[in-house]
Amino acid sequence: MKSDFTAYSVFTISLLYGTVVFAQAVPIPRPPSHGGCVVNVTPELGQWHRLTDSHQVIVDIERRLYQVESSDRYYIHVRITNESDALVSVDLRDAHSTIFPNQWELSRKPSRGPYSEHRAPKTHIDLDRERELVEAYASQRLSEIVPHRTLDFYRESPSALDNAGGFPDGCYLILSLDGELLFTDGRTSWPVNTDRLSSIIGNTILNPAEMVLPLPITLSALPESAHVIRATPTL
Repeated sequence: MKSDFTAYSVFTISLLYGTVVFAQAVPIPRPPSHGGCVVNVTPELGQWHRLTDSHQVIVDIERRLYQVESSDRYYIHVRITNESDALVSVDLRDAHSTIFPNQWELSRKPSRGPYSEHRAPKTHIDLDRERELVEAYASQRLSEIVPHRTLDFYRESPSALDNAGGFPDGCYLILSLDGELLFTDGRTSWPVNTDRLSSIIGNTILNPAEMVLPLPITLSALPESAHVIRATPTL
């Protein structure tokens, strides 16, 4: 039985020719077996995917995946930039309170269709939780980001990449990012909650918690000096 606090890849329902089709596991990266991409790679799909920019703290995800030879998991690279003039700390003590790839699928266009997805519970920062974060900040038990510098970590996926669903082939790999980051500057605390990042501009829904990677992709070797946060084991 999986823990309620463990995010995991679940089935995706794709509407294809008006019929509900349950996605099957496919090995990737693989190029399309027929036809071309619906949408060509666009300039905005650069090296970094901007997740959020608030409180003068930027959270970016590198548009690249990493691997190690001894594991079938993959890793995403998260970079936090402190643009403020004050020391900011982030709580990376618990793997649940990080950003992680929750679900992934292949698609013939750079957006998701209908889907079903389990999302991890998020932290409510009440007075007790904020007090604990401020105390942890003061005692240097959190990961510190000095002004105008960055902090990088690599988060392990909850399962193997070849569990991706969607169409039988695709032009894009779409990662659904879940989780949260808890920040404090020693006075106030705030979360980055992936469930609350969506916005509507015009008639278009923008969801930074979905990252698009054009195919084919090549998994890079995890740097030896990487700060790695492992996925918690399922129960």
